[in-house]
Amino acid sequence: MRKMLLLILMLLLFAACSTDDTSEKKDHTDGHASSDNGERQNYPDHLPESLFSYEYDSEDDYEFRSLYSSLDGSTILFTTEEEIKREREKTAYVKYGKNDVINLKELSNASEADLEDRNCTRLHLSPNGQYITFSCSLDERMFVVYDTEQEEIVHHEESLDDPALRMFGITDNMDVLLENIDRDTVAIYTPETAQLKEFNLPELSGVPDETFESVYAANNGQTIILNTFSRLYVLDTKSGDLEEIADVKPYEERFKGETEGIRLSDIKVSPNGKYLFYRLDDISSDIYQSYNFVNVEQGETESFTDFGYDFVETIDNNGNAVIKGLGNLFLYQIDSGQNRIIPNVESGVYTDEITLTSDGKTLFFADRQNVSDDTEAYHLYRLTLEEAKKYEKVDFQATKEDRDKLLSEVQSTSSNKEGFTFYPVEGDVSDMFNDVWERSKHVLYPSVFPEQISLVNHYLGLKRVTQEIKLDATELTQRRLINVYAASYPDKERKDFCIDNDLELVETKDGVDYFFYLFYNDEVELAFVKDDWCYSIEGKGFTKEEMFDIANSMGKRENKPADVPLDTVKLPTKLPFKDVIIKNPRVAHHGRTDKYVFSVEYEDHSIPLKITYVVGYQEPSFIDNDETMEVELTHSMKGFYNEKWLQLYITDGTNYYGIETDVEIKDIKELGGKETIKEALIEIANSVE
Repeated sequence: MRKMLLLILMLLLFAACSTDDTSEKKDHTDGHASSDNGERQNYPDHLPESLFSYEYDSEDDYEFRSLYSSLDGSTILFTTEEEIKREREKTAYVKYGKNDVINLKELSNASEADLEDRNCTRLHLSPNGQYITFSCSLDERMFVVYDTEQEEIVHHEESLDDPALRMFGITDNMDVLLENIDRDTVAIYTPETAQLKEFNLPELSGVPDETFESVYAANNGQTIILNTFSRLYVLDTKSGDLEEIADVKPYEERFKGETEGIRLSDIKVSPNGKYLFYRLDDISSDIYQSYNFVNVEQGETESFTDFGYDFVETIDNNGNAVIKGLGNLFLYQIDSGQNRIIPNVESGVYTDEITLTSDGKTLFFADRQNVSDDTEAYHLYRLTLEEAKKYEKVDFQATKEDRDKLLSEVQSTSSNKEGFTFYPVEGDVSDMFNDVWERSKHVLYPSVFPEQISLVNHYLGLKRVTQEIKLDATELTQRRLINVYAASYPDKERKDFCIDNDLELVETKDGVDYFFYLFYNDEVELAFVKDDWCYSIEGKGFTKEEMFDIANSMGKRENKPADVPLDTVKLPTKLPFKDVIIKNPRVAHHGRTDKYVFSVEYEDHSIPLKITYVVGYQEPSFIDNDETMEVELTHSMKGFYNEKWLQLYITDGTNYYGIETDVEIKDIKELGGKETIKEALIEIANSVE
């Protein structure tokens, strides 16, 4: 693979970067086309400037993982990750002052040997960009602090008194911001005096056992934003006051019966903590979603639905939010509601790590470009927004929500549907199960293994067969499992879909191409296509020769491991589907017990309900659940119903028969409610014979 790291700080205008480069790799800083509105010609002096570029083979993966900027953008700290042949390498970079982008490890005092094969962790940047924390070697535990003004490490914190504390930031005063692993306490630690000031969320909120999901620092550590899945808080670390900004409870009351709950997520915070963004989503369906912008000082929240963009990315101290979507980046002003297109940038799938400086005058972002058929390049760009107030105004593609009206509405729980109509099941499902097993006879199975076989499990479908071979290794080793996958899709022209692009062609024998690779973590994979079946043999700790021995031993098997006991399988004879579709029959054979598990799916496109019918030999774990109740049936079998999961299992003393539903929460009311669905499942159970 060809690759070269290009670290560049552009001194000329973006447009001047089209000069010829005679080296094998080129700097690609001219690939950002104008927006559809042609703003590029209007701002020729404000074109994206490439600060960093990395080229890599298109068969590999590369991405930016994080980006931190100081308030004025003079210091940036970012991380990347490259994956080659399933081996991942993370790298941290920093740019400060007039220096070019450098590998963060160059700031470490550790030796090259100590830094080799280690990732830098505990990466944080103070708001003014003076202090960087990191730990790139064993000697740098817990963390060190690098001073970008003195250009040296000025502090080494070897450990904390409480090992349950971990970092989430550093202030301009070199105070360290900490959270505990229980996620109920944040703290400010002063290394110079070893003083620790703690704030316990349950004590401050009055909600017992409350824990936060995320924590964000603002205003140089004087403000900390904490969010649970249900509430959003702002903590003043000087006064110790905790203010609740949002709570999902009113929304859960409003949509009670339609969703299993509302979740708060996707928090964005301005550097001064005066502006926030959060999203509300219902957990289980698409009943409700809103996008919410908050002016904390004014106590005002603007909420929107039908949001026509992808993501709210970043907010500056003046309430300007960069929003990604519709092929562009937009600058939305929270207080005024004005929305403008940021020129000279086309956003796409790979536009990432979008970050505004606190004054809103500089925007950083990463983006990917195609260099050639086999080469990609990822860039870190800097774009000045000095003339943002002159950018073209456009309509904001969202619907403003009247929250007071929404939350005052009473949701009806009644339904006009009186119940389901049942129809006889046409089609012999037993024949479908038998077809699955018969089709598996066309698959090749291995007969030679590098260790003694402990047991073999089979998982069979009409188009895919999996053989799980557990080995009895003589020593503690990775060599305990081999999976053989076989798949065939006769209706598709391509047959080599199971051959991953990180495998290499190593041998062609009798017209069959064999693709193989031994990965860095001892994972090993061999794949090939034979008789329109695509095979993949996977394991860990085995040699190339052993894998080929397995492949060379593969042949058709005349006998089944055991006869399929279809005569003992009971099936439903009535379903609430007039135009029933029966699909995805599956058969599993467990080698240890010599038992079978069957499953099949039923549906009718005119009804928002799907049913998976399962026949097994093990008692489902939920039967002993407190939420499971026994139900009375018209035959001698016992029935057990779980309302939470909308599932009903019956047993004849030998097998367990599961009637499992797949239905959106929003559709339960349309179907008549949970009680109607329960009655339908009982009716299906009564028809099983």
